[in-house]
Amino acid sequence: MERTVDRPAPALTGPERCTTVTGVDERTVLMLTNSDLTHDRLFLDAVEQMMLAELDRWDWGPVPELRRMVASQLTRGGKRLRPLLAWTVAEAYGRSWQDIVAPATSVELYHLASLVLDDVQDNSDVRRGRPALHTTAATSTAINVAAVTRSLSYHLIHRCDGPTPQQKLALHRELDTAATCLVMGQSIDIGWGAGWYGQPADFPYLSMVRWKTGSLFGCAAAMGAVIAGAPDTDTVRDFGLAFGSFYQGVDDYLDTFGDETVLGRPRLEDFRGGKLNAPLLRLLDVLTTAGDGETVKSIRDGLGDRDASWEWLLDLMHRHGIADALRRDLAQEATHLAAEHAANMPTGRSAGMARLIDTVMRRAGIPWQDPAITAHV
Repeated sequence: MERTVDRPAPALTGPERCTTVTGVDERTVLMLTNSDLTHDRLFLDAVEQMMLAELDRWDWGPVPELRRMVASQLTRGGKRLRPLLAWTVAEAYGRSWQDIVAPATSVELYHLASLVLDDVQDNSDVRRGRPALHTTAATSTAINVAAVTRSLSYHLIHRCDGPTPQQKLALHRELDTAATCLVMGQSIDIGWGAGWYGQPADFPYLSMVRWKTGSLFGCAAAMGAVIAGAPDTDTVRDFGLAFGSFYQGVDDYLDTFGDETVLGRPRLEDFRGGKLNAPLLRLLDVLTTAGDGETVKSIRDGLGDRDASWEWLLDLMHRHGIADALRRDLAQEATHLAAEHAANMPTGRSAGMARLIDTVMRRAGIPWQDPAITAHV
């Protein structure tokens, strides 16, 4: 049951005005307006504090363990790229982070819920360097944690006092649409293991990443546009979808060739889970074109073996230059995204997106060229 006594945040005016959400206490608001913090850190701290404040609105008396597990998921850290994308778009149109923090937090809550379910469905052991929830609690409990976390995302939107009723309706529609697409994308991912697609060439990888990963990025970008009153929300949403697909490509690269300390989990989890990712699909295409059906069959037969050593497959990828090819493609895609963002945003308002793209590329150690500034590494 929701608590009946709210702790409203004091209203702020002028340059320190904050879009308040009922339930955020004075200590949180003071933290949110501390000018000594950098803008990025300030915003990300605001997102986490807003998630926890929403958690505190509810009476967990009979289920303290459920609250503890939800809180643990909310405070595991992470890159918070979806909220940052929402803010980047809103900022490009001259809005402050205070204007977008509540909708951006709602997207992050939905994302965190999806990670719990993803780990259950993929039977993953580790998430962000710690045991996945379903490995330390019953699977049914993990599903409940995901369900309640997901439900919290909607309350932040309808209680936020900044947007107009029309804007709130638009925000809800963005989240609802992303929720449907996310599940459809995850179904493609699961469908490969279920035999829905006969050959790797039949596997709709681009649709999968656009829906499974891109949908919440598209939602975040569109929310930034809605709050800012941007003239073309559809174009901004499409950009978010493209950014999310790009991010998934980088994540696929890291799963195969990356540093486990960066990933926060063991490498090659896609192979162990029997999944098709960008590096593997690139290799299978090269082998199929070369007529090497025997090696293709060996790879397919081995997928899903959690105890197998995959060094031979990595050696094969290196011989065919898969890593180098992906690095080139991702660098070109990063530059294209930065240029596209600059072309569609108000003049001189693209630096935030370049920083966000750079964050993703630095994580993978891939150099790229920001068309508006200089090379980034």
